[in-house]
Amino acid sequence: MKTVSDVADWLYLILNVAAVTGSIAGETIALWRFKAPLNNQDKVLVIAPLPISWDPDVQDGFCNLNCYAKDTDEGPPDETSLRAMSAAVIARLEGYGNSTGTYFYYDLENQAIYPDQDNPGMSYANIRIRVYYQT
Repeated sequence: MKTVSDVADWLYLILNVAAVTGSIAGETIALWRFKAPLNNQDKVLVIAPLPISWDPDVQDGFCNLNCYAKDTDEGPPDETSLRAMSAAVIARLEGYGNSTGTYFYYDLENQAIYPDQDNPGMSYANIRIRVYYQT
């Protein structure tokens, strides 16, 4: 059986590449598991797995991949940065594919932009994926 930590580890290995962590004009994007640091003002990517089922044959669950960026000086989200980070994450996932020789699989579910309720002045692009682990 796999845990949410296993899902975070698996996605960290996939996403911890220069094509993702250097996705905005050569700027380094920090990659975190579960939650960004408090009062963060930098561009970061957070891998936030949700509960995973304990089914005997196929475990499934969801994972949020949240791309954070500071809002513009005028107040709206920095859509340019959020779009670039989201595009890099999606391109990496699509390029990585599901034929990895492992028993982990995923599907892209949806994407949206939200204000960060825990950190005013920041917004994030949420990419939700469904993960499957075949036991």
